Amino acid sequence: MKPDAAAPPPLGSLERYGAVLLDLDGTVYLDRDALPGARDFVLASRAAGLRVGFVTNMAFEDTAWCVEGLRRCGIPATPGDVVTAADSLALALSAGGIGAVAYVGGVGLRTALDAKGIDALEVDRVDVDSWARAPADGRALAIGMTPGITSNQIDRLARLAGAGFPLYVSSVDRGMPTKSGIVPGAAAVLAELRDRVDVEARVCGKTSPEFASLVHQLLDGTNPPLVVGDSLEADVVFAAQEGFDSLLVLTGVSTAESLGAASVGPTYCEPDLASAYRNAFGGDAATGRHESIERNAP
Repeated sequence: MKPDAAAPPPLGSLERYGAVLLDLDGTVYLDRDALPGARDFVLASRAAGLRVGFVTNMAFEDTAWCVEGLRRCGIPATPGDVVTAADSLALALSAGGIGAVAYVGGVGLRTALDAKGIDALEVDRVDVDSWARAPADGRALAIGMTPGITSNQIDRLARLAGAGFPLYVSSVDRGMPTKSGIVPGAAAVLAELRDRVDVEARVCGKTSPEFASLVHQLLDGTNPPLVVGDSLEADVVFAAQEGFDSLLVLTGVSTAESLGAASVGPTYCEPDLASAYRNAFGGDAATGRHESIERNAP
């Protein structure tokens, strides 16, 4: 948004939309506890005939973990309702003919790689000398969110990246919103790696062609969708890139103050999904458990 641009309006009726695509952490839930209005908004959207999907840059945990988190919030979901950055990273590797990967990340990334038949080795287990001596064809490096990553792991990645292996990263988000603050994401790992070696990275999260492809598969022709999320950089930019409208909720990463500096602004803005529910459906959302996050990230 330009400094003199009008503030985005609140959400109105959803009659013009065929689907709603919601981010998870910082939008629907926080530490898998429902944020205000999330359950009501999702269930009302479904009752109105909208296709509801969940699209997340999560790569640390797998789709089953996301589905269980939604169910804990009283929101029924299946794996087919969810697209993750781990899924899109694995798709990018597979499409690029990559058959073996040295990676850092969680079970979400490992599960997605396994599902594509990619030989996934934690970077600690890789014979770095052997890899560095051999051609890089058919092999690559992958980075997902890795809390507690060690200097040794970064050093190993740096040596392999310096040897010419292509690098794929799940997202460049600032991090994942939690009740105790923003947990650094894959971007933090990438920054540490770039302190050691000059390397280009292929980003596979929400703004990537692979992620968009998976989202369109989820929609299965149901258009137009409304993208709902807490991040200007990820959710709103993704929506604009795909020609979708967006709703920014201020329950996660982005703040009202950051709107003025944003290069791309949302179609709508709401303090939370409880307010969005009232404006879209004319009801009062049930009072849910709510704990705000500490904004201790830059």
